[in-house]
Amino acid sequence: MQQCILSFEERKEVLELPYPLQEWTLSSPHNTYNFTTINTGEVLAIGKKNLKSITINSLFPARDYPFLLSKNYPEPEACVQMIEKWKNSGKPIRVVIVDTDINYAMAIEDFSHGMESMDGSKDVTFTLSLIEYSYLNVERSNPKSAKNKDDLKDRPGEKKESEATRHNVKQGDTLWDLSAKYLGNPRRWQEIAKLNNITNPRTLQIGTELKLPANKDSKK
Repeated sequence: MQQCILSFEERKEVLELPYPLQEWTLSSPHNTYNFTTINTGEVLAIGKKNLKSITINSLFPARDYPFLLSKNYPEPEACVQMIEKWKNSGKPIRVVIVDTDINYAMAIEDFSHGMESMDGSKDVTFTLSLIEYSYLNVERSNPKSAKNKDDLKDRPGEKKESEATRHNVKQGDTLWDLSAKYLGNPRRWQEIAKLNNITNPRTLQIGTELKLPANKDSKK
């Protein structure tokens, strides 16, 4: 069963959707252009990729069900208010679908929700439409512009994420996210699980200190 995890502003706010994903769609369009020449007739030019988009149809449960993936989750109304706040902030959110390659910064394009009154459960169904967010005009540091190596030293006490050896589990953390953050590849999450003797990766205990395997890329 797949789980979707939404986070906002570098995981300051995290919403783990407790209901297993039943229906979601990823669109990955590509830019093409048709034109006609006298000699060859119609020609197709293939350009760059367009922005990906995801549509998620799910629900916020109003009561505990045995199949829920998370036990600590907000009330449906609080979940709705959280997503509405993120949508109106003008900032992207992070979207992760566990056990897939989906880990994107995305903007909330549309959010609709409602309650199915027929079953009396008070569960809130929703449709969340998201579109990939591209970071533009990001200022990059240029090592060549430094006068000497001292100009490129890390701040005192600062340790690069790729060099970290331990991590204290926080609310909303998943092995998939931690593997992407520290190891550069979310699919290496099983290495973290094996190193820490974790048999159920969905039940990480907040405050637990996890040992991290060596980052292969940092050794190059």
